[in-house]
Amino acid sequence: MCGIVGMYIPKDRRIPDLDLARMTAFMRHRGPDGDGFWQSPDRRYRTAFRRLAIIDLETGDQPLVDPRSGRVLSGNGEVYNYLELRQRFQSYPYKTHGDMEAVLAAVDALGEDYVDVLNGMYALALYDAKTDSLELIRDRMGVKPLYWVELPSGGILYASEIKPLFASGLITPAIDEGAVDAYLAHGYVPGPQTLFKGVNKLQPGHRLRIDADGEMVIAPYWRATPATDLPANGAELDAHLLALLEDSVRLQLRSDVPVGLLLSGGIDSGLLVALAARHTPHALKTFTAR
Repeated sequence: MCGIVGMYIPKDRRIPDLDLARMTAFMRHRGPDGDGFWQSPDRRYRTAFRRLAIIDLETGDQPLVDPRSGRVLSGNGEVYNYLELRQRFQSYPYKTHGDMEAVLAAVDALGEDYVDVLNGMYALALYDAKTDSLELIRDRMGVKPLYWVELPSGGILYASEIKPLFASGLITPAIDEGAVDAYLAHGYVPGPQTLFKGVNKLQPGHRLRIDADGEMVIAPYWRATPATDLPANGAELDAHLLALLEDSVRLQLRSDVPVGLLLSGGIDSGLLVALAARHTPHALKTFTAR
């Protein structure tokens, strides 16, 4: 599952004291296999990571630092097509065998368009030392969470969960009374709001950029659009859907630890097990609960 936290302070602003270790300790359940920390020389950007090791157990620690560009990446989630990306961007000087380093390779080759080639579920924090700017990215469907707050003195604080934000000691928890109605009506608070004042959810398919002057821009990088190339024939449409599902399952089976599947009792999970069995040389472990 993993988790990320961090703080970015624009230039000429007061740099508050921050206990990153305390913040990451509140996310130990997200990543019991280790942690990692990085900070810029001027301490205006600091980031930390809790790891659940699934891919590249030996060299996949984070944050990742590109010594050539000065970019620093902390990522929660998984980039499913990382092998294809590593093959596409072979000139990048890889130091790991993991999926997240493929993001740095894509950024190096494509610039801001790197998000267009990522297939996965992820929340990313990408710091560029050359431009002294930070970018937060949330995957297209919003599978992985990412929360952020604007600090009173300027700059932002971000985390995979809300509790680490409060554990920073830089903000005080307070219920947003205007969001209570939405919670009671829907069972959750629609983004970008949360149940807490000042705590925001980065929306699915969006990126947040903040530069050294404190200028912040939040914008979508992807929107769902109607498909224009679907087969017209019913049987061909069925085969097309099955091929998409099978390709998705195949990519998500990539792992350096054993893979299991949860059977919910419905058709969907049974279909996923059937497709996964085609690409697994050994018997799959399945689980259910009641």
